[in-house]
Amino acid sequence: MKQSTSTATGVAVPADLQSSFAITQATWRFLDNDRVTLPKLIEPLREFARQQLTGDDYVLAVKDWSKLDYKKHKAKKDVVQVSHKEDIGYDLTAQLLVSAQNGQPITPIQMHLKTADGYLSTAQSPPEHIHHLEQVLPLMRETHTMNLPAKIVHVIDREADSVFHLRAWHAEDFHYLVRGDGDRLVRWRGTTVQLLEIKAQLESKWALRKVVKF
Repeated sequence: MKQSTSTATGVAVPADLQSSFAITQATWRFLDNDRVTLPKLIEPLREFARQQLTGDDYVLAVKDWSKLDYKKHKAKKDVVQVSHKEDIGYDLTAQLLVSAQNGQPITPIQMHLKTADGYLSTAQSPPEHIHHLEQVLPLMRETHTMNLPAKIVHVIDREADSVFHLRAWHAEDFHYLVRGDGDRLVRWRGTTVQLLEIKAQLESKWALRKVVKF
């Protein structure tokens, strides 16, 4: 046996193995089986999430994108140009469930990896070669088919500060939290105001306040 934390990046090597090579080789043989698909591999993590969320009212579904840099790795044949010509590797889209009670990560529930051959994905219908923000609505839709027992709040960083996309998500009644530009002008209560002004008005009436829950 070997203890590991809930935030470990992978499975720890059991203490009864003499080297990590043995477990790596066994894992490769397992994953090389055509019957082992990415949607099937992700399902135990989703079931774990359902168990962890029993009794919770809300859960945060955090979405983000990461570049995996492999420009100096010559053995990989399916790397892709992520942005400029020197930016070579893979583009990873990940959705992580986070507890709304204490901020602790629960488990990843969706992933897309963009390669030169297309996407490797846990989704039943993998995305096409589309912009990051065009991936969000399908991610939201699939998340709401997972039968999670808590209400989902989708959390995305400033890359998602797009009025067009915010309206599309709102039109399908999804709950979301996006870090936006406070100077953005929006229509609110019949007038055009900055988001910062809305925040100030809500705080002055105690309709919006900081809450710390332990």
